[in-house]
Amino acid sequence: MPAMSETNGKDGGDFEFEILFCGTGAADHDWAHYGRRGVRGSCCTLLNGRVMLDCGVTGFRSLVRHGGDPRRVRELWFTHSHGDHCDPREIAALIEARRGLAPLRLRGSAALLARLSDALAPLRARFVPVPCAPGEPFRAQGWRATPLLANHLTGLPGETPLHYLVAGRRRTILYALDGAWMTAQARHAIGSARIDLAVWDATVERPGDWRIFEHNDVSMVRTISGQLRKQGVIRPDAVQVLDHLARTLWRKPLRAPRPFRLAHDGLLLRV
Repeated sequence: MPAMSETNGKDGGDFEFEILFCGTGAADHDWAHYGRRGVRGSCCTLLNGRVMLDCGVTGFRSLVRHGGDPRRVRELWFTHSHGDHCDPREIAALIEARRGLAPLRLRGSAALLARLSDALAPLRARFVPVPCAPGEPFRAQGWRATPLLANHLTGLPGETPLHYLVAGRRRTILYALDGAWMTAQARHAIGSARIDLAVWDATVERPGDWRIFEHNDVSMVRTISGQLRKQGVIRPDAVQVLDHLARTLWRKPLRAPRPFRLAHDGLLLRV
C-alpha cells in the first residue's frame, strides 16, 4: 500500500509526492471576501513545493497563506484560462516574489500562454512560456508529465483545456480539474499507468445539474473511477480527492462520500 499522510502542516518524511491544496473552490465563491470563514480560495495546488498547478484569482495569496514558499516554485502549469485558474495579477505577484531567481517556466496550451504573455509583457524577461499539448509528455522536476485533453469549454479561441498525469519513480498522480467525464483521448494517453492519487473535479454534489456537460457531479466521478479501478489503472488502495467544490452546489455540512475524501484549503497529502 502506498504510504500516505494527511496533515495541515509540514513535518518532513520520505515521500515521493507532497501535494498542498492551496485553493479548492469553484468560481461561485466570492473572492472579494477571501479569508472569511467558508470562502475557499480559487484553484491552486502545489506539488513538492516546486510546481504550481493553476494560479487563479487568489492563487498567490493562497500559496503564501498555506505555507508555500514562492521562491521555491520553479514551474506553473495551467489547466485552462478561466480566471479562477489563471489570473495575471496573481501570477505577476508570484513572479515578483521570485525576483533574482531563474525565470519561471509557464506550461499550458499555446493559446493560453500567448494571451498570458501579452498580459505579463512588462515581466517578460522573468518567465519562459513552454506550450504543451494533449498526449505529448514532457520532463519536469524529475517527473514525466503527460497533458490530457479535458472536456471543458473556454472562450479563448484555439485553447485546449488540460488535465495532467504526473509520474515519478514509483508513484503516479492524476490532476483532473476542470472537466466532465474523461475524454477517450485522455483515457488512451493514460494507457496502463497505475495511479496512486487522483484529484477529481467535483463541482457538483448531486445529479441533475446542467453543469454536467463540462463539470462532474459525484456520481460521475464514482462511475469514472470505478471503471478505471476495474481496468487496473487506479490502484485498489489509491487516494481519491474531490476538488473544485462549488459553494452553491454542495449541501452543508460537507460530507465526503466513500471512497473519496474532500479537498480543503491547506490540506497537505504525502504519497
